[in-house]
Amino acid sequence: MKFDFRQWAQFYPKTAHSPRFASLIVKEDGIDTTRGQRAEIRGRIDALASGLERRRALESHLREQISRVLRLAPSRIEPETALGALGFDSLMALELRNRLEVSLELILPATLIWAYPSLSLLTSHLAGKLGILSEGGTSEQQSAGDEEGEKHNSLVAKVGQLSEDQAEALLTEKLMSLRAH
Repeated sequence: MKFDFRQWAQFYPKTAHSPRFASLIVKEDGIDTTRGQRAEIRGRIDALASGLERRRALESHLREQISRVLRLAPSRIEPETALGALGFDSLMALELRNRLEVSLELILPATLIWAYPSLSLLTSHLAGKLGILSEGGTSEQQSAGDEEGEKHNSLVAKVGQLSEDQAEALLTEKLMSLRAH
């Protein structure tokens, strides 16, 4: 039976990195995918002196991971561009979340990419989870990205509760108001 361990490991990162499966772990993109090697990224970020350097290293890591999932050049990923506009779908979002959970040693929700839909919002959110404050930044500024993500989550949840008829009526109303302006 054909079995793609790399793909399975992306969807079940905690189980895949248990000692039971250690012999199946292979190099991916020239990087050893064992938990220790991936967690090295977190160690490198934590070792940087200033909050600004740590934040830049985190953003660089996120850009690299996003580019690997999308198979795009990292230079094409702008901080404010919506990840959905770059082609993210739900499976890609889970793949990115799984990569970030392992590399940053965090537990992240499956809705991470939809709650923080750009590189800058994702960086702000994860910087907060890692305790990274940029120089001159306040905790209020750091939480601004989190508040935006929570608003987005709330809106998505409300839309998800609408019936098709209600959603269609709201969309029609919005289109009519846009045409009137």
